[in-house]
Formats: sequence, C-alpha cells, structure tokens
Amino acid sequence: MSNFDFNKLLKKVKRSKPNAPKKPNLISLNILTLLVNLCAHSRKDYCFPTQDWLLKTLKDKYWCSISKRTLQAHLKLLEQEGFIRKQRRYKRLKDGTLVNMSNLYFLCKRAFAFIKTRLKETWHWVKKRKDWAKKLIVIAKLHEWRTKVDHSRSPQDYIALIKFITSI
Repeated sequence: MSNFDFNKLLKKVKRSKPNAPKKPNLISLNILTLLVNLCAHSRKDYCFPTQDWLLKTLKDKYWCSISKRTLQAHLKLLEQEGFIRKQRRYKRLKDGTLVNMSNLYFLCKRAFAFIKTRLKETWHWVKKRKDWAKKLIVIAKLHEWRTKVDHSRSPQDYIALIKFITSI
C-alpha cells in the first residue's frame, strides 16, 4: 500500500464518527424520565443506578433496546445539555486497589424545567378530554397543589401530580 493510499484511508477513518446523538431525542428523554422517576422514588435529587440496570429497565418499561455504548452516549449528551450532572464513584478494597462503582446522577435545573413541561403537556391532554367531571377534579387538585405553602417542589411532587391526573 502506497503512502498516498494510506493517507486517504486515514482521512476516511478520521471522518467517520459513531452515530452519537447531536441533540436529545426520544431515547434521551426516556433515559431522563427514568432518572427523574428514580430520583422521585428515593425522594432525592440524585440517584445511582448501574448502566446494566438502566438498560434492563429501558427495555422492560420503555420498550427501548439499546447497547451500553449508546446508553453512555445519551448520558453524555444529557450531561452536555445540562439536564444531569454525573459524578464518578470509587471504592477502595482492602488490598488498596480502586474499584469503579455506579455513577451518581444529579438532576439539574433544566431537568426540573423538563418535568414542569411534562406537567403542562399532561394538563393540556386533560383539557382536551370531554369529561367535565374529571376536569373539575383535576382543576381542584391543581388549585390545592398551587396554593400549597411549600414553594420548593421536588421531582416526586410533580410526578405524583402527573400520576394523579392521568389516573382519573
């Protein structure tokens, strides 16, 4: 192989990039929703699932089968877009070696804005329904929720409200 052919091949290799997402898509939002639900379940603004658990849950609950590398690309995208913040965790064994543990994923302000948007979408979904009695129940619940003295809302408050609205 001549030097010229090798340079052409090298340029092609440099140009070809993996199909990493450039902006959040449905899979990224499913991952974010899963992380938000996990945070809401534990009543904290962080969670520490393993990637294997995330993959299994995405496949079971969201019918989304992706590879581990694709999951890592979507998590990196969510981190770059400001939805989550990742912190690596390590554990030191008795012999002094470090072992990787699951990462900590913190929800950022943009994730809370995403939750509020989902709440508005749910509200518009309820408004389109023709059941006036159910609408009145939902309006009463929203009014009660808005007049609550506690202004620091957590993810589980939003998720509980969304579940209540959609269960009627």
